Amino acid sequence: MKLVHIDLSRQVDFSLSSNYMLVIENSREFYRLSQQLYGQVNGEDGNFVLSERDILSIPNHCLFVYDYFGDFLGGRKSSNAINNKIVDILKENDFIEDFAKLNTLIIEINDKIIEKLDYNVNSLEGLEYENFVKMLQYKVIKSNTLTEDLLTYIQLNTTKSLSVVIFVGLSCVLSRDEIATFLKELNYKQLYVLLIEPYKKYTLPNCETIIIDEDLCVI
Repeated sequence: MKLVHIDLSRQVDFSLSSNYMLVIENSREFYRLSQQLYGQVNGEDGNFVLSERDILSIPNHCLFVYDYFGDFLGGRKSSNAINNKIVDILKENDFIEDFAKLNTLIIEINDKIIEKLDYNVNSLEGLEYENFVKMLQYKVIKSNTLTEDLLTYIQLNTTKSLSVVIFVGLSCVLSRDEIATFLKELNYKQLYVLLIEPYKKYTLPNCETIIIDEDLCVI
């Protein structure tokens, strides 16, 4: 699997290494390439191309991680992922009788409420699995370490097609040993990793490095 860009003379070739560090020392270029890849992961047009014999969909195969300070486990993307997993659990198990009892009670309460109103209203006739899950507002509890939370976030957003996880500025928030261990865990899950950094802070084992210097020369 390769990730290429028309302005890069070197390719990110995951057949050579499961982990790559793209160091972009020029600030404007750092922002331009990072923003472009972020946009493509979210379905926008751009000049990055992911391929493995054929051209692959970047939104389907890549996950972009950059916000280590916000509540990424409680964000919309994570909430949707955990809700979908819980709905799958409900569908895979026999909750039909339980939901029949629950909906009977809901209808009884609803009828009593409607009787007290002076105008006509519409409402749900009962709870489907999706409504039930949204009502309970499931949220993932954060752990005490960033790496555990990142692993949970990746697990929540892992699909059959996910191949590459892209991190921006990970060396700013994790130590060398933490990143090295983290990469091992992601590789064990058969995921490739691309680290985008403003400068080379660490030399990591089993990680190829591509550097774009201040003069935009690719090393």
